[in-house]
Amino acid sequence: MDQELSSWAQQEIEPYGLRWNGEFRQLNASPTFALLRLETNRTALWFKAVGEPNLREFPISVTLSRLFSGFVPTVIATHPAWNGWLTTEFPGSTLDEVPDACAWERAAQTLAQLQIASVGKTEELLKAGCRDVQAASLLALVDPFMEVTSQLMEQQQKTPPPVLGRDELRTLGIQIKEALSAWAQLDIPDTLGHLDFNPGNVLCSADQCVLLDWAEAYVGNPFLTLQYLREHRMRLRQEQFGSGADLAKAYETKWRRILSPETVSAAQDLAPALAVFAYAAGTAAWQNPTMLQEPKVAAYLRSLTRRMHVEVQRLQERRDLCCN
Repeated sequence: MDQELSSWAQQEIEPYGLRWNGEFRQLNASPTFALLRLETNRTALWFKAVGEPNLREFPISVTLSRLFSGFVPTVIATHPAWNGWLTTEFPGSTLDEVPDACAWERAAQTLAQLQIASVGKTEELLKAGCRDVQAASLLALVDPFMEVTSQLMEQQQKTPPPVLGRDELRTLGIQIKEALSAWAQLDIPDTLGHLDFNPGNVLCSADQCVLLDWAEAYVGNPFLTLQYLREHRMRLRQEQFGSGADLAKAYETKWRRILSPETVSAAQDLAPALAVFAYAAGTAAWQNPTMLQEPKVAAYLRSLTRRMHVEVQRLQERRDLCCN
């Protein structure tokens, strides 16, 4: 381990009665990302440093540790010149390693509790670097996103998968706008959220969950984040982990304390379609001409748009059934 890093770490942890014992494990090292585990006389510590394109993770992680103790890793030292920080280790396993449906439900409830605690702190979160996927901000992205996607669809050389034409994408854009407008009318408070919320970002012990890796933190509708976790749960398809419906019920138990059952139900109904759009449009790839030249990036954006199209159709079918 670098002498400068070890000297800095030892100096920072001494006030906590900790001493590095010389043992460490380096999990990642590159010009843009470093992750190390340091063993001490008591608890282990993690050092993480970031570069482009994830520089925002540094101020976000520090801010979340200050605002939401117990929900996220505890930051005990920072090194701004390195965009690095030290956290205490949480003794648990990642959610996908815990063969227990209760752990998934506990994770969903922890997420809801964190989000409810973040109500009223959106300006501070945006200042820290969280992405803005509030309804009004997403509405402004619909037309330019669909135009870029139209161009990408026209570049597709092979079928299948199907190519969505300009008329279909224009209609899709109108439908997304309508869904966003309906979402805004629900008057759900904007909160902290996570555009890459997956089981690897959740550590669970017997009675607690801690949420990790906030490079893709956002401010916007909270129900988007649950939808990402539900999607990962459905892909695992392991009965011992419970179902996506179980996650939704666990999550809703917290939100129903401040939202009506009708509002919660409407939010869950809109979430599958809008979660795809927020994920696709809320990140920077589609706005970066250089990245759009990469075949994998272009193919991925086309795939997300096709999934968006499917989810909007399903939303319309559900509404048609309700009307009949």
